[in-house]
Amino acid sequence: MPINPKWKQLLPHIRQQMPKMAHLTDEQILEAMDKLAADLLKLAENPPTEKEELLNMNPEHLGSIAEFMMLTGRWDESEKYSLQSLENAEKLGDIGQQCKMTVLLGNISSKRGDFFLAIKLFEEALILAEHTDNRRLIGIIYGSIGGINRVQGGYNKAIEYYKKQLDIVQEIGDEPSFATVYANLACIYMQQHDYEQAIQLLMKSLEYSEKFGLDNYSAQAYGNLGIIYGKQEKYELAIEMSERSLKFALQLDDQSEVACCYNCLGDIHSKQGNYEQASQCHQKALKACEQIGDIQGAGIACGELANIHRRLGKMGEALSYYSKSLDLLEHIGDQYHVALYTHNKAALYHIQGDKLQARIHYEKAIALYSMLSDIQGTQKARQDLRKL
Repeated sequence: MPINPKWKQLLPHIRQQMPKMAHLTDEQILEAMDKLAADLLKLAENPPTEKEELLNMNPEHLGSIAEFMMLTGRWDESEKYSLQSLENAEKLGDIGQQCKMTVLLGNISSKRGDFFLAIKLFEEALILAEHTDNRRLIGIIYGSIGGINRVQGGYNKAIEYYKKQLDIVQEIGDEPSFATVYANLACIYMQQHDYEQAIQLLMKSLEYSEKFGLDNYSAQAYGNLGIIYGKQEKYELAIEMSERSLKFALQLDDQSEVACCYNCLGDIHSKQGNYEQASQCHQKALKACEQIGDIQGAGIACGELANIHRRLGKMGEALSYYSKSLDLLEHIGDQYHVALYTHNKAALYHIQGDKLQARIHYEKAIALYSMLSDIQGTQKARQDLRKL
């Protein structure tokens, strides 16, 4: 029986967390997982809705429904069942389940771009996890907190949390998790333009993701390698990496990663002057992001569409896309991309001869780059400002 790619990536974690299944073959675990998935799918299609029925349900059962809803992109429903599972677990004094649901609620908040609430929930989950001494879960929470700090430009704090996660992963011998920790650290070095260090970390991530069949992390690693090679103007290599990532993402039906791949391919085509192809890629990315409510991805797609329209001299369309992009990215606090597209928007005003708006936006970009310790971005924005 062929291995379902959606379950294949989970096999190492299943064996580690469920010792009773460790001796089973991949096919036997797959059969058990498919049965569980079928049961959950039935529940997801006709979930319990009566309050009294929900109050009497097992919190772990409710949690399984919530996790399934999350995996299928039904975040509002996932939140509903997570909250009910949390309430039922609190009544039973089940701290482990309380922790899992608090983490899930944090992930939902993070996906929606509500980072303030997400951090609060992860910190609450951390206290619960420390109470149960679940080292692996503590490591996951450290990684989640690190991820939010990274998006918000707090690189030093992000590295601190990622390294805490790395220490735990090494302590408990959780080899599959090296794939995600190295990938997360690579993202920081990418945003700081230290591409060689990022490539080394992504290669380490790929080593573990390929060893354990973690196709989702392979997709992310290849996607980020595509972005880096695009920045280095190694376009053939960039396209190869992005297409490898896209193949994995489509197999896994991971719309978030699909969007990242199309954004990357669009950026490469744009740099090569193939604006029609670039626009098509970014539109596909935007559609995928809107489908799953990925605010950050939608903001990046809009920013890149704005760049294309600016290069084509369609200033009205470009300005509209920049405004939409910045509204989305400022809402979630993605300082890195806000700095980038504010700088690009300043260039648009500069071309139009609107020196006042150009100066305002260049100065804002400089302030944001400085806050992020982005020396390259700061220098470029200052150079552009001096040309006014």
